Amino acid sequence: ESLGATVSLKAVEVNAVPLASPTNTVTVAAGDTIIAQIFISGWGDEIDEVRIWQSGVLGKAGSTSGISGTILPLGWPDATNDGGFIEAGLACTSGPNVGEPCVNSMNDCLATGLCDCVEPDFIMCGFDVSFCAVANKTLDFRYGCILFDDVGAVDDGGDFYAGTLILEVSQDACGTFTFALDSEPETNFLTSPVPELTIHPVTECLVIEVECFTGAGACCDSGNGLPGEASCDRVVVEDCQCETCSWFGDTACADLTATGDCLLNPIPTVSEWGLVILTLLLLTGAKLYFGRRRVGTVQW
Repeated sequence: ESLGATVSLKAVEVNAVPLASPTNTVTVAAGDTIIAQIFISGWGDEIDEVRIWQSGVLGKAGSTSGISGTILPLGWPDATNDGGFIEAGLACTSGPNVGEPCVNSMNDCLATGLCDCVEPDFIMCGFDVSFCAVANKTLDFRYGCILFDDVGAVDDGGDFYAGTLILEVSQDACGTFTFALDSEPETNFLTSPVPELTIHPVTECLVIEVECFTGAGACCDSGNGLPGEASCDRVVVEDCQCETCSWFGDTACADLTATGDCLLNPIPTVSEWGLVILTLLLLTGAKLYFGRRRVGTVQW
């Protein structure tokens, strides 16, 4: 039975291997890379066409929703455009320039080639797109597009591509991670051209099952990076749940300390050295201040 207008986040590829079909539930292992895509469908009974759309992924909650570890967008937090984008461009799909960007089949792909959307099922494929963008300053990525003219995409009964999210599973990840789509009206909507009508589609989340290593692994407690506060113990993942802990399945503590993944005696960071220096300055200042007060010669 149709859900009506629906926006869904589905996995399409794991470790560069395409899945048989897009799915809302996928099982992976620690260290895997997942390509997920946003799909929009089923709006035909509510509005005739879609001219503007917007959708958001609740990545902040999803990234830490498992038992341990994280699942984060590729490149987070330094290169966020790598992990979230909308493939809205055109490329040659045949001929000598296949794969190259194009404007139309005559002047870019030569007469023997065809110019088409990079994602053929892109919801706005074939239209003059005014603007597409991804807001990625936080883990709650927000996707959206708008067309120039008073035209829109017609529902043909299929799933239309609307955006890509590339996720990296951490080495200590374990359990069920749920990436929901934002259902708030200001974030989740489809708008038609004339007459302008806005609807709020049903949302479908992506559930990622990360296989848990059942044996003992290395539990590294960073101790907030303070000198001498870090520790490492070989335990099962259920016993490695503190806020500063990271668990590495089938790994010895010696391996982590050798590679630097778990520094038991870390060098103080710049901020820590700053605190040390500030403390010394305060102590020195206090000594001078009180020393001068004894002889009544305090000066400013």
